[in-house]
Amino acid sequence: LGDGIIAVLFDDESKDFVCEDNKQDSFSNSTDAMSIVLNIEKWKKHNIPKADIKAIIACTDGVSNSLKNDKKLMFFRDVYETYKECSNKETIEDIKEWLEEWTSDSGDDKTIACMLREI
Repeated sequence: LGDGIIAVLFDDESKDFVCEDNKQDSFSNSTDAMSIVLNIEKWKKHNIPKADIKAIIACTDGVSNSLKNDKKLMFFRDVYETYKECSNKETIEDIKEWLEEWTSDSGDDKTIACMLREI
């Protein structure tokens, strides 16, 4: 759904993964969205035990497009490690600041959403 990226981080880092649209079968600016006409074949589905998850982090393509493929998981792990013990207010203020400074050639919006398990 959309053209951003979602990372799922686990207690066991070997299970960590990212889910994204690789655009192999579509125009690069084509976005599959939720609408009246819904093509469920475009969706990727993962069943994972929630007890093992420590974070789910999603971002728009304005952020993900400037991440190198081999550095994507490292980026999301760094986000988790940086903010896992911060308050919501501290996290929002800090992320807002660095997103405003984020450089990207696309001009796309830059949004990130984090769900972290309380520790």
